[in-house]
Amino acid sequence: MLDQFRDIKINVKAGITVALISVPIAISLAIVWWATPMMWLLSGAWSGVLAAIFCSSRHNAFGPAGSLAGILLPITVAYGVMYLPLLAVISGMFILIFWALKLTKYLTLIPGVSLQWFLLGIGLIIWLEQIPALLWLDLSYSLPEVVSNISQTNLLAVAVFAITLGILNFCRRYTPAVPGAIVVTLLWIAIGKYAQAQGLDLYLLMNEYTDVTFSLFAGFDWRAYMETLRDMDTLRVMISAWVGVWVIALLETLISAKIAMKETRISYDPQREVYGLWLTNILTGLVWGIPVSALVPRTTVNISTWATTRLSGLLIWLFTGIFSAFFFTNALQFLPFAVVAGILVDIAIGMVNVSFYHKLWKVEKNSIAVVLLVWAICYLWDPIIGILIGTVIALLSVVRRAMRADLMVNVFRDWHHIQKLPLSDYKKNGKIWDLLVIKLEGELNYLTIDSHRDAMQNIEKADRIVLWFGYTSIIDLDAQEELEHLIAKRIKQGKEVYITWLRQKNLNIMKHGTIYHQLLADGRIYDSKSALLEKLLG
Repeated sequence: MLDQFRDIKINVKAGITVALISVPIAISLAIVWWATPMMWLLSGAWSGVLAAIFCSSRHNAFGPAGSLAGILLPITVAYGVMYLPLLAVISGMFILIFWALKLTKYLTLIPGVSLQWFLLGIGLIIWLEQIPALLWLDLSYSLPEVVSNISQTNLLAVAVFAITLGILNFCRRYTPAVPGAIVVTLLWIAIGKYAQAQGLDLYLLMNEYTDVTFSLFAGFDWRAYMETLRDMDTLRVMISAWVGVWVIALLETLISAKIAMKETRISYDPQREVYGLWLTNILTGLVWGIPVSALVPRTTVNISTWATTRLSGLLIWLFTGIFSAFFFTNALQFLPFAVVAGILVDIAIGMVNVSFYHKLWKVEKNSIAVVLLVWAICYLWDPIIGILIGTVIALLSVVRRAMRADLMVNVFRDWHHIQKLPLSDYKKNGKIWDLLVIKLEGELNYLTIDSHRDAMQNIEKADRIVLWFGYTSIIDLDAQEELEHLIAKRIKQGKEVYITWLRQKNLNIMKHGTIYHQLLADGRIYDSKSALLEKLLG
């Protein structure tokens, strides 16, 4: 009984903490999207309860994600916020098809590094979008317009922004148990209310958002979209956004769940996470919400506050609704825009995985150029094109690494095992009378066989060569033909070539070649490596 009460108490604390963080962040991110704060708060409230009920992870926290800003901002600018609920519903349908076809496992083919590149791009975009607010300029100004109007900068707004960012950084470093977003929100609401009473202008949310009512349901009208979507150019833009939300929401949700599993050692079902994701997006859109996904930062907070069950997710929904209904109507309207800019820049900084880029700089400096390219494409062209190009580059990089072959060999000299070393090193110091055992591992296919061929060419030393296939999982027809050519060339050079430990499925492939049957007739194919070595070494 005491344990149950303690669990409830812990999950109540986690729910309150995440909800308190979610409200000011939701308001801030709504401004990035040019959406209404109410849409964000409504989406955060509904997505939390739906995810807690239908998803498998105990800790995955759902809501509108900053990573979607680069996709949805152009939609709201060009067509208005009314299309965000439609994007949520249609994207949810895309995810439903993905779930129904059980394609979740194939999402792992998209390297996590491409999402890191994308998050960096979106983080920098969010940062740049806040420059007008922190300088107290017109929020609709583009970067060139900001530069041309820089003389109109209000130093008070810059000071408010700097103080906000300083407090957030201080809380993160020295008081991690106290969420900085809560501290700065409460502090600046009090200051903003006092400034309003004294007639001081701090450029508050109430200056831009006059309608501050909160509701947990707004409605959805398909007829409002039909006329606009008949235009093919508009439809193409919408399809691009639907696909973008579909891919990014899936990636971020599964990555967030995986992080939660690593932190808590509690497993989750990826297929069920995708089930909860499509259901959450469709239902959230139908109540006039916006696209949602799991959120890595809030999932991390949920874990750090020791949430133990999905009860914390239900409580996040409950407290988000309560705090939104009370604070949004009565208090958050006094929040200065420069504070919102500070919160958003802090979020953008959090999107940049510094340790990842530190490792990248140490291991693959060339990838930094790809990072800059993806960011430039995200900012100057289209975030979807950016993540697609980043994904293609990452996949090509993986393929290129997979094509490399540094074969290991065992060297026998004077009837004794001398050493085990890379084939490339052996070529420098080998002897003509050596017995060389080459280990062929993994898959031998059209992607990898070229590198294996290059590695095994020009073996001038070693008059006896054993090809050991013990760890070869598969041989395709391209590899079989190339192996035939290599073996024939070695035989023509007067070398003895042996094959050992072919698995049955690989044996069936190798039987299609004439060289295999020649070796079989000469007694040079063995099932056992030890039996072959015993014969060759006497």
